[in-house]
Amino acid sequence: MGIKTLATYLAAVVLLFASYYTSSEHIGRYLKYLIFPLWVFFLLFYKNVVVKKFLVYNLVLYTGLVALNFTVTMFKGVFDPRFLEESFLLIVPILTAAAITGGKETNIKKAIDVFFVAYVLSFLLFFWRDLINVPKLIKGFTTAIRLSEFPTESWLAFPLGLFTIYYFLEKRKWFFLISFCFFLLSFKRIALVGFIAVIGFWLLNEKIFKKSFQPKQFAKFLLGINIFFVVTVYLFVSGFFSIFVKRYFNMSINHLTQGRFVVYNDVLEQFSQDLWTGSSLGSIHLYLRKKYETFEYIHSDILKIVIELGVFSFIIWLLFFIVINIKGRKSIYIILFLNILFITDNVFIYFDTLFVFYLILAKYDQEILYRKNSE
Repeated sequence: MGIKTLATYLAAVVLLFASYYTSSEHIGRYLKYLIFPLWVFFLLFYKNVVVKKFLVYNLVLYTGLVALNFTVTMFKGVFDPRFLEESFLLIVPILTAAAITGGKETNIKKAIDVFFVAYVLSFLLFFWRDLINVPKLIKGFTTAIRLSEFPTESWLAFPLGLFTIYYFLEKRKWFFLISFCFFLLSFKRIALVGFIAVIGFWLLNEKIFKKSFQPKQFAKFLLGINIFFVVTVYLFVSGFFSIFVKRYFNMSINHLTQGRFVVYNDVLEQFSQDLWTGSSLGSIHLYLRKKYETFEYIHSDILKIVIELGVFSFIIWLLFFIVINIKGRKSIYIILFLNILFITDNVFIYFDTLFVFYLILAKYDQEILYRKNSE
């Protein structure tokens, strides 16, 4: 076994155990952060090491935003160690993806496949008792959409959603079918909405209108989508959808959104004076942990970025996040899926999801480089 293969499989084993422990909320979940230093060690044995430019740009973007937020935090005198933790969570997925893809000889396609298997195995290990109860699973699907409760519901829906779209775009039928099955079983409503939206957009773009790839046009489209997301979150918080939800779902909007409606309004009121310059990374988590028993995270990265980093930083992040990460036609669908997750969840600090996101984009970047070199 070569050093490159050993590095990939060893990282996958670490990821498998870390994912399993993440599901059980065990301290072992922090093992995943060892993948970066582990791979840096293996890079010492590579002949050629090159960090992908788009990952460097991402690192500069987030480091800059963190530094700006730190300056604001110190000026206001509200610094808390949680700031350092969340700053680390923003940067370490980029560093990990940079380390894994840093060797020119690295087979990124194989690495993605191996890590996908690790996620699937962790899901099977954690939910095997629920998976053998087939009648309960079938019955659960009938109420899952309305109540957002399912026996095998898991955070793994987010990385598995990325894998599912990736394999769909790569036209790898069996990998797609397997990932899609586990994606459904890990059931997250927003992830399902994101997947349906991506497939719908793919059909319009690739099969009906058959538009050529124009990076600037797609960047404008994604920018428009994000503006739409911000408006949607604002309308949701203002109660615009309350009557509609009551009429067609026969429940309050707060119940349908699992308490998000009350929490969003509470957080906006609490940090309303800091919207332009931002409060501080981690400030929402600290506030919610003190006030609520069942809420520690705001479950909306759109609101999190606006409130904690501020409107100015949000605009900077939005513009550069889109431009930096467009890596060919396929990347549009990956970015769109992640953007949709940003609406009602907190994947902004999920290493397990962002790590996969950057890894897939790195493969697309590698394909672009190969095409340029072969011309």
